[in-house]
Amino acid sequence: MAGCGKSANDELNADATPPPVIEPYSLTPAPQEHSPVKLKTVAYRGGIAKFSIPDSWLEENEPSGGATYYEDREDSGTLRLNVLQFESKEPSEMMIQDLIRNQNYEPLQDELAIRRETESTSENGETLDIYSWNVAVPVPPNTVRLAVFSYTILQSQLSESPFQREIEVLDNSFRHAEYSKDAGMAGDYTPE
Repeated sequence: MAGCGKSANDELNADATPPPVIEPYSLTPAPQEHSPVKLKTVAYRGGIAKFSIPDSWLEENEPSGGATYYEDREDSGTLRLNVLQFESKEPSEMMIQDLIRNQNYEPLQDELAIRRETESTSENGETLDIYSWNVAVPVPPNTVRLAVFSYTILQSQLSESPFQREIEVLDNSFRHAEYSKDAGMAGDYTPE
């Protein structure tokens, strides 16, 4: 009967292993079996950004802005976060759409947008790779808040699976984080 039951092809395909799903920006050809990374949620400056990082990482906040996250070990990668705000005469949602159209941002949930970049630089004779995620958040009526995450490792560490895993975890975290659309105040921040 047409449209009812399974065909012979469906029966054969039911036992087949589906092809691996490769997310954009994946550094490995297919996800590998590895133990899950235990994560903790951090709320930057009272909740401007709430995102996850490995549970073993330390957090350092600067009163006048910016934060650093890292594991307390030799040659640890370092994550930095800074937040910038831009005002315009345009509505904030239009500013986000302009970033998507003209600045290689990709749309995210809740009218957010993200751009990921990688660059290499040298410092003290060593080559570093810097992975950046810029998350644009509309803050009505006419402001865009830009959460700038950067993760720095030695270029030679890229081939090591713990660093590849950290990059994957961070990418997923920033894409699924909570970002406040509430207007904030400038100045030093003192946690309550």
